[in-house]
Amino acid sequence: MPAYEFENEEHGLTQTLHFPVNTRPDEIVLRRRTVPSRITIGTGAKPLTMGDKLAQGYKDLESRGQLKDGPASPTTKQIKQAIAMPDA
Repeated sequence: MPAYEFENEEHGLTQTLHFPVNTRPDEIVLRRRTVPSRITIGTGAKPLTMGDKLAQGYKDLESRGQLKDGPASPTTKQIKQAIAMPDA
């Protein structure tokens, strides 16, 4: 069955629908259903946590050669603990 694309220029919408050639309409009127047949919940990437941001910061420092051991620098154990802490 061929697909036909319909458009509504006023609202900037397009919709592709399948119809047999002999019954294809030139125009369609769409109405909103009071109760939809299905619901879609879009999900995206989760926001970065503070631990994610901290880990990225340490990774960037390490890649630039700026993460060095010293008396004022945190130890690897301290960095891992800070990254593993849950957000408040």
